[in-house]
Amino acid sequence: MFYKAKFNIATVGEEQDLLWKVVRHVKECQAAKWNGDSEIIPYDCGLWTKLKYGGRIFSNDERKSVYIESEYFQPDDTEEQYWACRIAERRPQSSGVAPRQWVTEIGFEQKAEGAAILSIVTTYSDQPKFIGPCEGTPAATLPCIVRNILNDRSLECTVGMDTPIATPTPLYSGDWPRFWKRLTHKDRKLPYIYISAYHTSDSAGFLISPELLANAVCGNALVFYPYSPEFTEEMNRFCPENYACFRGAVAVKNETITQHMLENGLTTRPIEGFHEYSAFYLLHNKSKPLSVRETQYIKFLKEQLLLRFSALPHA
Repeated sequence: MFYKAKFNIATVGEEQDLLWKVVRHVKECQAAKWNGDSEIIPYDCGLWTKLKYGGRIFSNDERKSVYIESEYFQPDDTEEQYWACRIAERRPQSSGVAPRQWVTEIGFEQKAEGAAILSIVTTYSDQPKFIGPCEGTPAATLPCIVRNILNDRSLECTVGMDTPIATPTPLYSGDWPRFWKRLTHKDRKLPYIYISAYHTSDSAGFLISPELLANAVCGNALVFYPYSPEFTEEMNRFCPENYACFRGAVAVKNETITQHMLENGLTTRPIEGFHEYSAFYLLHNKSKPLSVRETQYIKFLKEQLLLRFSALPHA
């Protein structure tokens, strides 16, 4: 599993064909990825229109590196639409390593005009029984199709009360009341990840890059970090002790925090995996360089968030 996410999308402004917008994003991402001097991914609009209603597209190269297929269903006399798309890619790679295939599956569920639920899952697999080494684990990045849809200003993307973004949110002096209100809001569905600052005798910073982490977990969590020491002071002063995060720790606040606060006051259960508060000491394992720890931590945190995918409600 490389990536998966599920969020609501809706058109903004004038009436638009929402499914066609998604199909166009698939086309644009594939063309940008594969087309250079030659047209490996066809631009023929007729082919993509057929794909919208259930069809197939093959790349134009000899290897047939890309294969796209879809299924479409619309119940009679309704605005509902259901569309499933599968994109299989065999990308160029170094000789002597096992061939790797990437598969992206897209699900589109429209229950009312102009609004739908979009799910995207990307996986990769190496050819079985290949005698030889496999390529290394790919870096945690955000798939093109997700980034383009989230950046499309004609679309509104949401998970509960939040908009999924691929950038971290800085917190300034005076932001604590608003942040706490967001954190404990009953309509929050996305986990919030807070990266606290650490201080040494001559510097201050983060054990993990907020930018790298936000890009890796986009669609599955939102990342926050203190931009000023005043915010850290506000958290230490006003935040209930069980929910505070400081000295370089990383806190993951999932969507159940409000429920447990209402049931148990401000007392949390013992921490096992992903509950209200989790600090991972992998970052503090000083036997490895910080850059290695950071990469391992992002990979670990992303995997844990992906495991929670099926449990995340989307309203």
